[in-house]
Amino acid sequence: MIPTVHMGPAVTQMERRGIQTNIGNLNRDIKAANQMLSAIRKTIRGLLDWIEELIQAEKELLKEEAASTDLGILLNDYLNQRKTERTDWSWSGQQKGDLKDLKDVARAVAYLQQHKISTLEQLNTVLSSVKQKASQASTGMRKAEKRMKDIARIQNAVAVCREQKPVHDKYLKIGWKKRQAAFAESHQEELKAYNKAYRYLKAQHIDLNVNLDALEAEYSKLQADHAAFARQLEQVQAELKPLNETRYWVSQVLGAKQVEAVDKAEGKQSVVEQLHKKGEKTKTGREETFRETACQR
Repeated sequence: MIPTVHMGPAVTQMERRGIQTNIGNLNRDIKAANQMLSAIRKTIRGLLDWIEELIQAEKELLKEEAASTDLGILLNDYLNQRKTERTDWSWSGQQKGDLKDLKDVARAVAYLQQHKISTLEQLNTVLSSVKQKASQASTGMRKAEKRMKDIARIQNAVAVCREQKPVHDKYLKIGWKKRQAAFAESHQEELKAYNKAYRYLKAQHIDLNVNLDALEAEYSKLQADHAAFARQLEQVQAELKPLNETRYWVSQVLGAKQVEAVDKAEGKQSVVEQLHKKGEKTKTGREETFRETACQR
């Protein structure tokens, strides 16, 4: 999660009055980016876990070589499976259902064909590329946000210093200690705000004569860059949609095939659980054969 910028009382009051500020706008952009990044990470993680499970299951099943599951065939199987499920529907209902499924799956098939994806391994490669795009956009967005935060803080600190400078100058001009102490007591908040903002600017090696126009121009440029990175993330989300749909449809087909392949008494199991069970049976059979051979010897 990208942290938001502390707004401070002055900016908070302006925002509450409906006056938009650079810090307020930046925080809104950061919150939107965080939601998008969270959704992308969740989708990518789910797809990677699903692909890893199936690839490992295939390797366990074939032992010597990984199975090349043809995603196009599986998607076609899904359409046939859905068609079979609607055999007791009315003719009109079947036609509408078939057309909807065909339109949905056609999007995924078009994406798979466009990116030359036919196996899980190829799907995994493309997903890694999409993940890299998301990472690059996220990194660029973070860099832009970091500098935007610094500029917003500088602008805010300069505004506070200029606003409270008359009070601070008047405080310094008071020669009598008691009078100065009384003035400081009655203007405690103004002096505290000035000193805090002044210390921040000094730590950044910036004085009150800083070129605010140049900072604002830099901020606008960074804002445009940030928006461009946000659009890249939106494109990543759009790319992930057909991949996620493919996962759902393929899982529906594989799930049905797994149930058919397992004895009814065993109940529904995941592909990994089934393969593990088959592996245990094979191992037991080998051990029995070994014992029989040893006895004969």
